[in-house]
Amino acid sequence: MMLEPDIFANPRYARFSLRTLLSVLICYLFGMSPIDVQSRWRVRHAHGQE
Repeated sequence: MMLEPDIFANPRYARFSLRTLLSVLICYLFGMSPIDVQSRWRVRHAHGQE
């Protein structure tokens, strides 16, 4: 079976999914350095894109 029978009744699954989501968001935010963001902005505006 793909899903556990108590997937919506067991709060451990909700905590696990929220922790995973938070971890991904933190890695995404810290992975994008300000220099990288500025270089992307310059390239986009150099080609006339908004």
